[in-house]
Amino acid sequence: MSTNKQSGHAVADDPIYLQAANNLSDLTDVNKALINLGLGNLNSVLAGKADLVDGVVEISQGGTGASTKEDAWAALATYGTTEGTAAQGNDARLDTLDGKTGGTISTGINVNATGWGLLKPASAWDMESGSDVDGGNRIFKAYFFDDRWSVQSDFYRYSGINSYRIYTYDPNNDTKVWEFRTDGTFLSPGTVYADGTALTSDKRLKSDLKPVSMSLGDIDLLPVQTYTKISPDVGGTTVKELGLMAQDIEKVIPEIVTEFHWNDEYPDLKMVNYSGLTAWLVGYCKLLKDELQAQKKFIADQNTIIVNLQARLKALDGLDA
Repeated sequence: MSTNKQSGHAVADDPIYLQAANNLSDLTDVNKALINLGLGNLNSVLAGKADLVDGVVEISQGGTGASTKEDAWAALATYGTTEGTAAQGNDARLDTLDGKTGGTISTGINVNATGWGLLKPASAWDMESGSDVDGGNRIFKAYFFDDRWSVQSDFYRYSGINSYRIYTYDPNNDTKVWEFRTDGTFLSPGTVYADGTALTSDKRLKSDLKPVSMSLGDIDLLPVQTYTKISPDVGGTTVKELGLMAQDIEKVIPEIVTEFHWNDEYPDLKMVNYSGLTAWLVGYCKLLKDELQAQKKFIADQNTIIVNLQARLKALDGLDA
């Protein structure tokens, strides 16, 4: 490498002499040609000096093709809604999740609205596969898993009997399904604990009142037993209990025994209204009270007869004396 005495620029030791008929576009190494001409490297010449090319470096040369920020945005950005295009800052699509699919939200969601907070329109329901928790009827899904646990919960619509279900899977407690039916009934796969319960019993809600017929012998038809009961759910647990059989109660008090569609295996599971059974037992206690009072009256009458007989016997004894 040597120095051009006139320009002071570095010149290659093996210069390529240009012919007048040639131009830079015919050369395969423009930078080397510029060095040979004493103009130096193109990148170093133009670095920070866009004014040397009228303030514009073409896009094909690595520039923006514009001399202002606004023109540069317009030249480089292709706005649109398809792949390979950019969304503008005032794009209304950025204000909503509508139309978005997949992805992960890494923070909590705060719904600050006076109307609904979560909506799944009718067009999104899969009415043909309502029994499939993995089908199109899932509303919400949550899960946790590591090396020891794999817990999953789903909230979905079950079109089989028109209800909403909460489904959980825990390898330590099997699968559990809580069901909220549109007729107002609720199904729980386990024991329901509460600090208190209250049932409607207002006389204003009742009509066609009739007394209940019963006899003292009815209680003998309700044997109290201990037993092992299985859960009607698939893979359900067993528990030791003391109680009555719905079939036995149905023979004596059919009004308090109903059938319930628990699942496909037990579509007619017999259920007992134990508040009704309590009322029946109140009536039975009243029957016992009436029976006791009748016996007390009978005993009192017998005592009166006995006293009278004793008095007469004493009188007879006096006559004999």
